[in-house]
Order: sequence, then structure tokens, then C-alpha cells
Amino acid sequence: MNEGGFSNGVSDAILDDCYHMACDILQIQFEHNFREVNMVAYELDRLARQSNQHVWLDKPPYFIVPLLIKDVTTVINE
Repeated sequence: MNEGGFSNGVSDAILDDCYHMACDILQIQFEHNFREVNMVAYELDRLARQSNQHVWLDKPPYFIVPLLIKDVTTVINE
């Protein structure tokens, strides 16, 4: 983020929100995660680029449920 946390790119609104929220936390650490440990986000991004459906309201799309379960299982077992 340039110029004190303000940016102009496509994802920068989200990054700016994260930056401003992080400023209120006394100690915080950000880490990069590879695709293999963040499959839900990767799959949602991949499918959003292929279709016109980008929003869901209540339940997660059926195609990411197995990935969500895998993520939760991995977190619980750590």
C-alpha cells in the first residue's frame, strides 16, 4: 500500500480495510499462504473467473463444501 495505506488497484479496497483494521490491533502478523493451504479462496477465484455467478447469500456453493471441511479439519488437527 502506497501513500500511508491508500491504493488504487482492484483488490486495494479490501487491502485498505485490512490495513486500517490492523492498525487497531496491538500485535499482528500477516503470512503468505500457498494455494495448497488456501484451496477455498483459490477455487472461488477460479470459478468466479469462469462464470457470471459471483455471490451467494446463505449456504456456501456446493462445490467448495468439501474444501471447507478439509480446511476446518486441518485447523482442528493442528
